[in-house]
Amino acid sequence: MQLIATKSPIQTIMIDIEKAKERHANIADLLRNEQLLKAYTQMRHQVEEAADWNLRSEFENMETTYQRMLQFMAQDMADPNRGKMYYQLIVKGLILNDRLLRAVLIQTSSATYYKGIRELMKQPILSTLYDTAEWCRHILSTVHSTEELYTELQGHLFNALWTSDIWSPSDREIIVALLNDLPENLAALCVSAVSMGFLEMYDPQKFLFLFDAYQHPSMAVNQRAVTGIVLGGLHHDNRMRGHEEIIQRVESMDSNEVFKQDIQNAQLHILQSRETEKISKFMNEEFIPEMLKNPILKKDKSGLEHLAIEDTFNPEWEKWMESKDVKDKMNIMSQLYSTGADIHMASFAHMKNFPFFREIANWFLPFDTQHPAIASMVQKSGEWENSLLQQLIMGSEFCDSDSYSLYLFIASLPHNARDMMEKHLPTISEEAKEQLNELYNQQHTRTNICKKYTQSIYRFYKLFARKHEFEDIFQGETNLQYTDTLLPLVNAPKHLCNVANLLFNEKHFEEAETMYSPLEMIS
Repeated sequence: MQLIATKSPIQTIMIDIEKAKERHANIADLLRNEQLLKAYTQMRHQVEEAADWNLRSEFENMETTYQRMLQFMAQDMADPNRGKMYYQLIVKGLILNDRLLRAVLIQTSSATYYKGIRELMKQPILSTLYDTAEWCRHILSTVHSTEELYTELQGHLFNALWTSDIWSPSDREIIVALLNDLPENLAALCVSAVSMGFLEMYDPQKFLFLFDAYQHPSMAVNQRAVTGIVLGGLHHDNRMRGHEEIIQRVESMDSNEVFKQDIQNAQLHILQSRETEKISKFMNEEFIPEMLKNPILKKDKSGLEHLAIEDTFNPEWEKWMESKDVKDKMNIMSQLYSTGADIHMASFAHMKNFPFFREIANWFLPFDTQHPAIASMVQKSGEWENSLLQQLIMGSEFCDSDSYSLYLFIASLPHNARDMMEKHLPTISEEAKEQLNELYNQQHTRTNICKKYTQSIYRFYKLFARKHEFEDIFQGETNLQYTDTLLPLVNAPKHLCNVANLLFNEKHFEEAETMYSPLEMIS
């Protein structure tokens, strides 16, 4: 008897997901090629699978509008707005196509994004953005500690905004108002959630929200908004071209020189991130192994390496320091450091496996020593707060994600290792604290905040345990000079020269030449 192979439920779901994604891509191509009738035929299948009455109603209205347009054209009736209406049908069709795929995947996908949506659907109190905003205000008015605030609000707020459906203008107004009521750290997290949501699914109102968020007085908030605008402009440029409200908003910012400078700085930081993998390779394969040969490093009985302070100035150490290998690698490190390159990725990559980083929201949190995940360590170890960690954090060397990693790593060390480290670390004097505060203020600038935030985002896309679920935005186009929507903000000769110099220094010679060419014409 011949056995007939049957598909398992999991295989069937996977096939359905792939079919839905393939149909979504085909519909998008048909709409962009202005083949609306064929697009609507395929879209009808998505409507049936989505099983969402609101989306079905929206599709039928759109289809009816198109049929009427065809009737008017057949009757040779003049309509000066026909071209504009036709374009709007394409734009609305592309957005509805995204929403239909989203509705299908909510039912079937095991991805974190869709699991988050299903979790929120179980909580009626967060069913709309208005309800979410009111719930946040209620929590803010009733909690009495930072720990309670984070426990109650952080994850839910991030997920509600990150996974929210297409916004209306009134939705945007609700979240703009909420932004002004939130503490700085949560407001910054809110902007990150909206940025991530916009990268996940194109939504004009979310992009416009980022322009609204830029008006926030906190640099921690407005620099995240700028970074979201640049990443969104890179990722969705083809969808924003011709979108009237977005074009007008960009044009309205053309006279704002501070905003244009912030956009340009964000672009440079994102361009610079392309070198991070190469730098990390150098760190892992050359620099760190060479530093581990340092004769100062000894091993205790537990096998842990530590500094043997008493041997610091012995002849063996001096010989090692004078070797060509050490000097060459130190020179390379010095050059990388002077250019602001991301030299810390390699050191912290292995520290992203703590349970803390299983929650997506935690990758985007501004660093806060009162966060429940590290607060107990800070409270129990005053010496640490006044020595090594104080120097590292106040020196503003690490992005927020790496700062959390550092605390979590030290907290995970055996007690004997921590005792040994504390023994060799002097307590910081009041004078040194003042100097560190001054250093922090010098480095706490708009461009440094933007740079560190870009590094936190980069780490999420490269190191998150389920990164395969996300389209890596750093693998796509990272040069705004090849886009349309934001190009007017980054087309000044001085900025073109900065971009060209960066590309040239990083040995992207052909790309640098395309930036230098228009400058030659100007001169």
